[in-house]
Amino acid sequence: MSKLEHRGGETYYQSMLTIVSAAEMGEIDRTCGVPSLELMENAAAAVADAVEERLRSEEGTKEVLVLTGKGNNAGDGFAAACILSERGISVSILNFFDETALSGDALTNFARLKETSVSLRGPDLSVLEERRFGVAVDALLGTGLRSEPLKEPWSSAVSGLNRARREGRVGFVVAVDIPSGISADTGRECGVSVGADLTVTFGRAKRGHFLFPGRLRTGRLIVNDIGIPPERFSGCRGEVLTDEDMRRLLPTRPRTAHKGSARLVIIGGSRGLTGAASLAALAALKAGAGYVTIGGPEGNEAAMVPIEAVRVSLPGVEGRFGPESEEPALNLTLKSHATILGPGLGRGEAERALSIHLCRLVPVPMVVDADALHQISPDLLRSAHAPRVVTPHPGEFSALFGGTVETIEEDRIGRALDAAKRCRQVVVLKGPATVVAEPSGRYRINPTGNQLLATCGSGDVLSGIIGALLAQGMDAFEAASVGVFLHGRCAEEYAEPVGLTAGEIAELIPKAWGRIVP
Repeated sequence: MSKLEHRGGETYYQSMLTIVSAAEMGEIDRTCGVPSLELMENAAAAVADAVEERLRSEEGTKEVLVLTGKGNNAGDGFAAACILSERGISVSILNFFDETALSGDALTNFARLKETSVSLRGPDLSVLEERRFGVAVDALLGTGLRSEPLKEPWSSAVSGLNRARREGRVGFVVAVDIPSGISADTGRECGVSVGADLTVTFGRAKRGHFLFPGRLRTGRLIVNDIGIPPERFSGCRGEVLTDEDMRRLLPTRPRTAHKGSARLVIIGGSRGLTGAASLAALAALKAGAGYVTIGGPEGNEAAMVPIEAVRVSLPGVEGRFGPESEEPALNLTLKSHATILGPGLGRGEAERALSIHLCRLVPVPMVVDADALHQISPDLLRSAHAPRVVTPHPGEFSALFGGTVETIEEDRIGRALDAAKRCRQVVVLKGPATVVAEPSGRYRINPTGNQLLATCGSGDVLSGIIGALLAQGMDAFEAASVGVFLHGRCAEEYAEPVGLTAGEIAELIPKAWGRIVP
């Protein structure tokens, strides 16, 4: 079963993680055949285990404070408090609703509190000002939030908990299922949210654990099996790759390979834009392409690097592509296993005609990136003769598929899936939490990378990586998601807090690959 495990103080991914929406998880909870009270008790035991493990490493106070609301998330908190109390741990509950607001399993577990030594307090935040707690458990709100700002008393409760953690009166925060104030579907913050050190979630991870800012608010993530049969998740289409998956998916170069075993052609590199094509070529060579050719307009040969890439001059006008470029460029791609279209291409009328011609007719897999994204349409992609991987950042996505950058960022998964279905190709919506989507409805959120990737030419490096993986025989969805993972891991390998350049990202590819596949 896909899960995130926590052993001996270390958290690591084991096998591919399935991720679900709030609606998917709710439906599975209701129809899995396991009594809801049993699921709640199992979830509470997982939370109690995490809290107890933290207390064992806590040098100061061992007291626990559980902040509760009125839904099933609160019920998990009530049950966890009972378990901790039974284990001899001092527990207080800061409850923001009285018993009359509770129902179902939450009410059942609230009643159990009366048989324990748990100290039950009303909604008085002064306790967070007056006392210190080793661990605070956020059981205020669950996965039902959308995007509306939190109202009272939630807003004050979340702000009070954050302030106590920041000022040292709470030593560690454990969130139940998802930090309160974070949308489980979009990762968006509902005005204010709990900053958790550790989040304990149940069944499967939620989208919001991996989308920003939810990823930052989640802290370490533990996914716990609470007794739901694994087959109940078989219809869920969201995934997150792990190092173990990467070891299985990354291509192995055969001992009998030769330089022509993975041939890649890059079409781009107009005058003044040769650096983009050069970066893509360098990255492709570092990611396993054996023979990389840059097809650019004649007159720019001296500006093209790396020297290991073959440079082919295509007919053009003053260092830019022209109508006479189309057939020679198409013929050049016929000798490749994969093609990249776009880095340093230019955005004139001739480049538009060239992009349309090649995007439709090139008979091998193609990465469509950068300038080419401004020249094509979803209908053109749908008519392509071979798989295409479309790699827009939000601005390019807006130009190609419509919508504002703001609306795209509000629903990265939904917009990527809609675009993939519309153009019937793999879409890579780049950003801090890159989403890779395919027309069938399957998608992956990339877990790697950091802010160092926000540098000029970084996207060209990514297109080179994906192109190299396509040239080595990976299918479009796997090449895209593996390429994005590897690209992010390169940034994580960089030893300094600032200063990573696109060329250095490319140079780090072998190191990052080697760390994954020793």
